[in-house]
Amino acid sequence: MHLRESLVRNMVFPLIDVITRSSTLESLHQCEKSQWWSLKKLKELQEKKLRKLISYAYGNVPYYRKIFKTMKIKPEETKNVEHPEKISILTHEDVRQHLHDLVL
Repeated sequence: MHLRESLVRNMVFPLIDVITRSSTLESLHQCEKSQWWSLKKLKELQEKKLRKLISYAYGNVPYYRKIFKTMKIKPEETKNVEHPEKISILTHEDVRQHLHDLVL
């Protein structure tokens, strides 16, 4: 490991994580591990993260709760990555019209 890479990994990332209360270093470790995973295992991770994202949006963002109810998508029933195709893409116009329901 080069000196610069070592400094970033061992000093900068941990400092960023403390200041921003994020998990940059943990994300880096996850990426390093998962780069060698099988396609099946990567898809499982993708689906797990999708369920977590949908669950968060449903529980915390009124706009998405309304969209999910309209589309009959329940976070606990999201089993594969096909569900995002059912959710329309958020446009600038959507943001303008529904800003109060999008801001936490």
